Order: sequence, then structure tokens, then C-alpha cells
Amino acid sequence: MSFDIEQYRQPIRQPVSQRCAKLYLLEDDNQRLYQRDEFDLTDAVTVSCHDNFRSPMAICNIINALGLTDIPTEARSPYEVELPAFHIYRDSDSLIHETAEAIRALVKRGIPLDEIAVLSSHGLNKSKLMSLDRIEDITTRRFTGQFDKNGAPVWTQGAVLVDSIYRFKGQSASGIVLTELDFTELSESVRRKLLVGMTRAEIGLELVISLAAERYILAALN
Repeated sequence: MSFDIEQYRQPIRQPVSQRCAKLYLLEDDNQRLYQRDEFDLTDAVTVSCHDNFRSPMAICNIINALGLTDIPTEARSPYEVELPAFHIYRDSDSLIHETAEAIRALVKRGIPLDEIAVLSSHGLNKSKLMSLDRIEDITTRRFTGQFDKNGAPVWTQGAVLVDSIYRFKGQSASGIVLTELDFTELSESVRRKLLVGMTRAEIGLELVISLAAERYILAALN
């Protein structure tokens, strides 16, 4: 299929009442993970919406309590569900154990393993979990860092998806485990990463955080 950019450069001759947009741009500065140059679309019609149709009310309540958005999020999901649970890890061994416990907590709530995504706040090179074939007794389906001859990423075979928050942006799953959350302040970049990760969950959310991060989470919630 060919794409002719010239058709989009032709002047609009229809009456205003009959015009339809040829380009829709969706953006959320609160979820901007990468530092990239901003741009402006002259004369574009801007529509702002702070409704969240994916995340259950309990998750939206935590998002608002942590102040992850400039304007409070309105929950429009039909689900209320339980509040997200926080699992605290102290070292590499407890990180693995607490992540496994977070996965099991979602399974106990009726979410099957193949509908759960474990998302690390680190990238492939820094993540401990994204290099594991198993998280305790749970096999992982993860990106190997390799690509096939067609340029498609190569994944391992396993019961539960393990990926980074960065790579999973734009996707969703019934259950989300956010893990390897280790930070010493709730900076703007940390808030954006938390918001992106938390809003991937359609039903259940569990968070695995370090001792250092726990202090700042509790301070923000109190």
C-alpha cells in the first residue's frame, strides 16, 4: 500500500461544519518517559480529558493519592476491586520471592498467569528479573534481546510475561506486577514511570518496592 503525503497538504474546501479531522494526536505529559523535544500544531483543536476507562477505581485512588497526575484522574472503569498491595524487598533474593508472591496474589484473585504481566522499572540490561527463566516456580516469557531474520523480537517460552515498563507502554493486562521499584525520591521521572506502569492494569495491581522506596511511598500516602 502506498502513502501519498500530498493528499494531506491540499487546502480544506469543505464548510467548517462538514470538516473531519485527518490526524488525531493523543498525548499525556504525565506519562512521558523519554525526554524529547516538544512541538506545536498550529490551529489544532485541543480536547482535554482526565477520565480513565481502563483502571479500576481502587487503582485510580492510589494514583490520585500519590499525586501522579497534574489533575486528579476520574475512574470510569466498571470495576472497583481491591487496593493495590505493596511488597517490600531488601535484596536480590527477597526481590525474587516478593515478586513471586505478588504474582500468586493476583492468581488468588482469579487472574490466570497468561493474563499477568510482570513489569520492571529497569531496562533489559539492568533488570535482575528480566534475565531469569523462572521466578521461583513460575516460568517466564521474556525478550531475549535478540531479533529474528525479519527483525521481530525473540521471546522465551514461559507462563508469565516479564517485560519493562518502557516496552509495555501502550499495552495492558488483567493483572500487573510492578517490580524492581527502587528510588530515593518521588521525582518527576519516577512519578511518570509509576503512572505508566499502574495504568497498564485492567483489574489487579501489585507493587514490589525496595525499603528505600517504601519510605517515600508512605510519606506521599500519609
